[in-house]
Amino acid sequence: AGFYIPEIESVYDEALNGVNLFKVGTSEEYDIFRERIFYNTPNLPNFVKEFMIDNAIKNQSWYGKIFNELANLSPVKQGTKTIEEISLNSICKEIKVPSKIFWGKHDTLFPYQTANFLTQEIKGSKICIFENIGHCPHLENPKLFSQELINFIGGANN
Repeated sequence: AGFYIPEIESVYDEALNGVNLFKVGTSEEYDIFRERIFYNTPNLPNFVKEFMIDNAIKNQSWYGKIFNELANLSPVKQGTKTIEEISLNSICKEIKVPSKIFWGKHDTLFPYQTANFLTQEIKGSKICIFENIGHCPHLENPKLFSQELINFIGGANN
């Protein structure tokens, strides 16, 4: 989050069109949210799902506010800046630490091509695109994600 590639539609474009995925008001919207976050949406016991839906609905204003403040699209809506100008794209070249970019190939919030852009912009960075995973590799396949992270931290496969 925070990076924007003009040619690739992301959750920021949706927000500019009035859609805030994080502002869940119904159980149907919660299902859509989960389907967008995960490529392989995990099954939840009914009582857990009901709790999650209730929580999302009760806190929809808060979650919507968090996304709106993090995205800060007001200057774009006012026509004073572009999404690219308010994004974090400009700081990529300043990153000097060893970096590995983890991304799910089926991320529908920020498509995986964003990771390709970041790898080009962050000198010496490595990329790991997870097949059959969406926006949350650490939740969809924590074992695979953890192993890739451990390998990177430990210096293997770099």
